[in-house]
Amino acid sequence: VCPMCKYGYGQGVMLWFNHANLDGLKDFAITLESEMLNRGEKNLRVFLIYMNPFYKENNTEGQTILGRKLRKWCDEQGLKHVAMLWVPSPVDAKTCGLYKINPEAKNTVFVYKKRTVVAKLVNMEYNDETIKELLKKIDSGSL
Repeated sequence: VCPMCKYGYGQGVMLWFNHANLDGLKDFAITLESEMLNRGEKNLRVFLIYMNPFYKENNTEGQTILGRKLRKWCDEQGLKHVAMLWVPSPVDAKTCGLYKINPEAKNTVFVYKKRTVVAKLVNMEYNDETIKELLKKIDSGSL
């Protein structure tokens, strides 16, 4: 299910990322979790979408292991409201292709309001400045 389609009645952030190093994403994800708690889930949704660059077709065992690793990472960060999901690969037509994600990019971020993308950032850094920029785009009243 597309997160924006299912939960897009409000506003939110979808961070599609294409790297296996989650260390740099840690503080960023925790800050977004805090923002979700402060604003409430009806006012802000956050989705971290891992585009598995190591995908191998028909490797269900690998997908199971990946799922466990991502769940463990989320538990370690205390993420209860930020949703972590994954798609088969950065070139998957049914997921990344629908959003026209560049498979070579480190990440692509969409800010949405009422099922409309209002901002797109590519290859952004996981830092406080980026968080401020995302929140500013969410808080602005214009589409």
